[in-house]
Amino acid sequence: MTLLSATAIINSSFAQTTAMYQPVAAITKSDEYTLTTADKAPAATTAIPVNEVSPKALRSFDKSFKDITAPQWYALDKRSYLATFTSKDGRSSRALFGKNGYMYYTIHFGNEKSLPKEERRLVKSNYVDYTIGRVSEVSADGQKAWIVNLQDDNDLVVARVTNGAIDELAHYQTHLKERKHKKSKVIIPE
Repeated sequence: MTLLSATAIINSSFAQTTAMYQPVAAITKSDEYTLTTADKAPAATTAIPVNEVSPKALRSFDKSFKDITAPQWYALDKRSYLATFTSKDGRSSRALFGKNGYMYYTIHFGNEKSLPKEERRLVKSNYVDYTIGRVSEVSADGQKAWIVNLQDDNDLVVARVTNGAIDELAHYQTHLKERKHKKSKVIIPE
């Protein structure tokens, strides 16, 4: 799974709160499985006991997230597990593991304070009048990206920061500008 696909997961999570969501990246058939099951698992299933999780996935989790206790585990199917937990710095987090212990991605959800200094400077210099809302740190395949929700009085922007660059994934108008027509006429049906 690529970082682009993991970022699509963030966008689809965000989209559930936004009625006007439009897909921002093409998703391949191989990624479709992960995107549809990983994003919906906690709502669609119940947590499973730790003894039902693959020992390799448990070892991989323990190695990757030292000092994290009591993660909630979800079996997405016979070959993957989703762990939800609170990271050391208090952020809500998710990690997807294969039965063989391979970690596909991690996502840490936070706010402006969880955005590293350089990434925050880059966002603020490009979106001067915007307020930084939810920030999601996505790690996959040895790469890291931050998905940042930005808002001003009229717009909501979803931006991705990776490798010292920023790109806009989605832009929504939150308030329609009022249009006045001098010759319009309102017709009220009887």
